[in-house]
Amino acid sequence: MEGMGKGQIWVNGESIGIYWTAFATGDCDHCSYTGTYKPNKCLSGCGQPTQRYYHVPRSWLKPSQNLLVIFEEIGGNPSAVSLVKRSVSRVCAEVSEYHPNINNWEMESYGKGQTFHRPKLHLKCSPGQAISAIKFASFGTPLGKCRTYQQGECHAATSYAILERVHLTQGDHDGRAMIVSWVTPLNLAGTNVVTYWIAGNSSDVKPAKKKAHGSTSSYRFYDYTSGFLHHATIKGLEYDTKYIYEVGTAKSVRQFHFTTPPKVGPDVPYTFGIIGDLGQTYASNETLYHYMSNPKGQAVLFAGDLSYADDQPNHDQRKWDTWGRFMEPCAAYQPFIFAAGNHEIDFAPEIPYMHRYPNSYKSSGSISPLWYSVRRGPAHIIVLSSYSAYGKYTPQYLWLEQELKNVNREETPWLIVIVHSPWYNSNNYHYMEGESMRIAFESWLVNSKVDLVLAGHVHAYERSERFSNIKYNITNGLSTPVKDLNAPMYITIGDGGNIEGIANRQLTSFSFPRRRRQDGSRWDQKMHQRSLIRQLDNITNTQSRAQRLLKKAFA
Repeated sequence: MEGMGKGQIWVNGESIGIYWTAFATGDCDHCSYTGTYKPNKCLSGCGQPTQRYYHVPRSWLKPSQNLLVIFEEIGGNPSAVSLVKRSVSRVCAEVSEYHPNINNWEMESYGKGQTFHRPKLHLKCSPGQAISAIKFASFGTPLGKCRTYQQGECHAATSYAILERVHLTQGDHDGRAMIVSWVTPLNLAGTNVVTYWIAGNSSDVKPAKKKAHGSTSSYRFYDYTSGFLHHATIKGLEYDTKYIYEVGTAKSVRQFHFTTPPKVGPDVPYTFGIIGDLGQTYASNETLYHYMSNPKGQAVLFAGDLSYADDQPNHDQRKWDTWGRFMEPCAAYQPFIFAAGNHEIDFAPEIPYMHRYPNSYKSSGSISPLWYSVRRGPAHIIVLSSYSAYGKYTPQYLWLEQELKNVNREETPWLIVIVHSPWYNSNNYHYMEGESMRIAFESWLVNSKVDLVLAGHVHAYERSERFSNIKYNITNGLSTPVKDLNAPMYITIGDGGNIEGIANRQLTSFSFPRRRRQDGSRWDQKMHQRSLIRQLDNITNTQSRAQRLLKKAFA
């Protein structure tokens, strides 16, 4: 590559790496690296470029009609680039984060949507050959000849452990603990520790700092290996108090804050955000930042379908990484209460989801993080799993049966259930997918006078009046709702941002008779499309508990 200037090269679609004419010797501060290298371009004679030779694996080449693509800075002469066949005994290669790498060390610039991929190098020998040794040089522009492995001039004496994807969730049943989660590329000493203290009102008072040590894990999925996932639980927090917390070591420490909820009680005002099916599109960004712009939000109830990584080829786990970065500006400052959706199932059930987003399921007596409960302010929140077994005598069934008995409505007058797949849905999309779960659990929710059931899955917003036990008439397409003031209100949150098209095909059969007029003793009835799922204010003049909640939340 002696005839090439600054740029990049692909052989049959495979990138052989970024190329820049950095020089091995001499003072090159005043050199112009644009275009083909010539000795007189440098004032002090820098010598030959360090990156003249590249190894193109034989497996990349075809017997004929190989495609060479050169992307070179203006001023070069691509025709001067030559390809030579050589037999080599050693390979000197650079493993970089990704291309181009020189401007992407600024990992603190989280608002620019940068992507961090752990370095990878796949080594494979031709038949009859074997790898005898692997050696590594430092990052940076190499000095000297290849295979001397001298320290690069860009090498940092103190390596930074890049820390990202910070997020929170409630760490106990009543809100006096917080789980802090974050990811680092290296598992260095101290990277699993969170330091925290109460935010002071005066700079003269030094806060008492405490530390919480977390667990560290990683997982593999197809061709992906995660970073080191750290989860630390801060316990014994005071209610209704702002805390500062830090994660990281040395110069990579990052600082955030959160506020604990007020003590559980019936007369405590509290505002939840409600999100589902978020994904990571421009629409997702609008949803998240619209919520963040509202100062009333204190915690988020998330009804499943987070990153949509399983929509990518081989369920690309890097989409979980980018989603974690996308969520950090919000999730690092207030807790998210997650339910798992169908897009969290992945190839092996919920492996990425459960590794990345732990919760305090054991504090509610659950044996699985897929169904659990928390109490926060005036609300008792129950999270169910649409995609785990829920038939009679299954663990989820037995847990919910006992959990509803544990609810104290004098302390938590609001009882909210989160489940991904809606039990009632007037839309053609995913119609009746939640029916078997409704049959299993609905009577319990009615008997316990649950206020709200929040669901996602269907990308169209709907909410209902209070009804229960709809009987589906499969012979004539009619359905008969049973109005029940003890039954919950059902809310399908709608599309939080993942762009799959709006679910807009309504079922006329999912409705009930509306009385139009009275003629003597006879009522004429007309089937009204979507009359079962509609705005609350058009249904009844009686304000239910759930109506008051919604009006207060959306005020």
